[in-house]
Amino acid sequence: MDLQSLISQRCDDAAVLARIVSHGREVRTYDEDIDLPLHKAMLCRSSDVVILALLESFPDAASQRDSGDRLPLQRAAMTGRSCALVEDILRRFPQAADVPCHDREYTACHYAAEYGATDVLEMLLRASPTAADMVDERDMPSSPGGRTPLHLVAAQHARHGGAAESAVASLLRACPAAARVRDGAGDLALDLAVEAAAPDGLVALLLAADMPIHRGSGERDAESEHS
Repeated sequence: MDLQSLISQRCDDAAVLARIVSHGREVRTYDEDIDLPLHKAMLCRSSDVVILALLESFPDAASQRDSGDRLPLQRAAMTGRSCALVEDILRRFPQAADVPCHDREYTACHYAAEYGATDVLEMLLRASPTAADMVDERDMPSSPGGRTPLHLVAAQHARHGGAAESAVASLLRACPAAARVRDGAGDLALDLAVEAAAPDGLVALLLAADMPIHRGSGERDAESEHS
């Protein structure tokens, strides 16, 4: 079997690694879906050992999009891969932290936020703090677009478990203004957190970050009452 087949059929690591060594040119070969072996390995949840070997054999693969228009870093964020793997991909293609997929949709930071990959999210923010204020341009019933990673952590806090508050705090440190960004439906991250019954501590963080807005509207209301 060729390298793509070994990966697709989830053969053991030893067989895949042996094929990489004996048929090195295959790491650069696209299949009928226009996926490289690295892409296939990400999609098939191959081990970090295999993926790191593929990257070592073909470093430029870190900058190549798969058949779903996603970069390896975005796939790693979606599936909560190890920080060691994410670090290796970033080292080979640092720009990946700021690149969206699907014509201005999610960045890797958005994926990590939505899928509960808190450790990966923290690493991405260290690599590119500006990723915290990037908004997606989705337009679908399940996602109105205009969301920052902060919106996604607030809405999907349960996937982050006990680390949700840490994720929110990190995003707010990187971009405090994200707390005041409204998505395509007009919701703040705070609104989504309340709707999703987020823990009190998480809501408190968002409320404190959004306080200037609420204080301002309260002052306007008071002025209206006196006029």
